[in-house]
Amino acid sequence: MGLLFKDVQILSPLLQEQLEQIRQSLSFSALTVSRCLVYATPDGKGTAPHFDQNINFVLQVRGTKKWSLAENTHVTHPLTRHTMGQPTDPELSTYIDSPMPNMMPKD
Repeated sequence: MGLLFKDVQILSPLLQEQLEQIRQSLSFSALTVSRCLVYATPDGKGTAPHFDQNINFVLQVRGTKKWSLAENTHVTHPLTRHTMGQPTDPELSTYIDSPMPNMMPKD
């Protein structure tokens, strides 16, 4: 089982400062939600293919990770997260360009 620790920046003034510096350097609005999530995942485990509605930066602290990437040609600028093989969120269903895939493309 993996562990997720949400909003760890609350415990660290340094992380809060770094989040603010990143936000400003990218010229994002002051209303942009910035947060730090920490994942602890057992060797050989991970998450199902998905896309998020937000921008993510990943800092690998320990171990290795295998990434599989594919272009999202099914929806432009999603406002909700979607996990491959799961039902499409009702809101997301209103603006998808084509049916969501059930598996990663071979290439």
